[in-house]
Amino acid sequence: MRTLALAVGFVLSVLGACASAPRGEPQLVGPTVVIARGHQLGSILGGVAPEAALAELDASPEHALGYRIRVEYVELDPRGELPSAAAAARLFATLRGGEPIAATGRLTLAARLARGDGARRLAERLAAREFGRTRELARLEGALPAGTLGALTLTAEQPVPTPTDGPLRKSLRCEAARAADFTATVALALLDLAPPPLADPREASEEAAERAPEPARVLDEVIVLADALDAANGPLAWVLPSPFVDGEGSALVVFVEALGPSNDAAAVERTLADCRDALADTQQRAQRVDDVETRRQELASALGSLGAAANRRSSLLFLAQATGAALAGDLALAADETALDAYVKSLPSTGDELARVVVDGSTLGFVLERGAYAFLAKLGSETPLAPELSGALVRRAGEAGRSSGAIEDLLAGAKTVADLERAALDSNRIALEDSTLAVRVRGFDWLAARGLAPAGYDPFGEAQARRAALEAAEATR
Repeated sequence: MRTLALAVGFVLSVLGACASAPRGEPQLVGPTVVIARGHQLGSILGGVAPEAALAELDASPEHALGYRIRVEYVELDPRGELPSAAAAARLFATLRGGEPIAATGRLTLAARLARGDGARRLAERLAAREFGRTRELARLEGALPAGTLGALTLTAEQPVPTPTDGPLRKSLRCEAARAADFTATVALALLDLAPPPLADPREASEEAAERAPEPARVLDEVIVLADALDAANGPLAWVLPSPFVDGEGSALVVFVEALGPSNDAAAVERTLADCRDALADTQQRAQRVDDVETRRQELASALGSLGAAANRRSSLLFLAQATGAALAGDLALAADETALDAYVKSLPSTGDELARVVVDGSTLGFVLERGAYAFLAKLGSETPLAPELSGALVRRAGEAGRSSGAIEDLLAGAKTVADLERAALDSNRIALEDSTLAVRVRGFDWLAARGLAPAGYDPFGEAQARRAALEAAEATR
């Protein structure tokens, strides 16, 4: 423990030296950013946990993980020969509106990662001014009980005009989630945020307050590291070009440390308070969305906008998210204008026939989702699908999404979105029995990503062992 304490102390002293400029040297002008610090229940990949999880948290300070995230702004790019962050990634994805659509580009191509001794050497080189002046932009430190995560976000104060998506604000977020024992799962996200739409002057203020806010996220690229971070293998340092257009520097270095047991009751209470606030905010948003009459009006309005090319994409995205039509949402986000127009035209008439299902959001969701599967199956049988569309099919349906015939089997007999999801699950379980290794692996990976893979099953294993695992899993269902 003494060796660990000395190592941590060394890192802190080096990092602290980075923020102090030599006397007489002008301070590095940083970007103009808004900083947000907070904690929430849940995990990086699993999302926000239900409110009941708050009462079940172990709030003992000695069981909480002490951690620290620190963002350093650097005058010259220090990436050099550091290895790509993609090589250490457990998951990297590009998302629009929260749904993954493609492999990420900016982070996986540009971000670098240093760990342990490499991160400490980088801190020493920053302190020695090998990369010019440095400046600390933000810091978050505290304690993570099991089942919580901390997030530090830096967002540009001013939007930048873009030719396709309008004005966007750049944002960088680093998250550390408590994993097993005293370890943390770490993720880095780069976001483009669209400002909220201007208020409609014809809309009453009471109506605007009740209406659910539109999601601001336009593009979200995420890297989640494969190996958990602990006091022995840390710290780690993300290094990437500055996403912010102002400021004199050229790069950011995000240092993350897992410090072992916290023993800080005040820090644990701050984390719990943040979690309670985050839950209250989530519940308020959900309450606005769940108002039945408001929901019907919103669905009807969005349906009426599907026929207008200018509003088609945003209207379909809203309808898909409101009714649980995940694949239809992928189409709204990833399809080009030609494919999107063809999909909308393949749906029942946007007049009376489709409008009738507004009274039942689940029915509308099934119409959209079944239509998305049928449209992509037909399109794929005529011409190779664009990678983002074939990727959406495989992500939603797994092995069944790889052929038009298998998709038709999914649709046969389905009457709800839940039926489609169950059919996809059954199809991937059947794939585990296939004689082709690639089919078994794809089916297994799809199930494992959802926590549904049979215990003890190995797609590379012998047939007898695979069969035994499947029979055991069937007996426990």
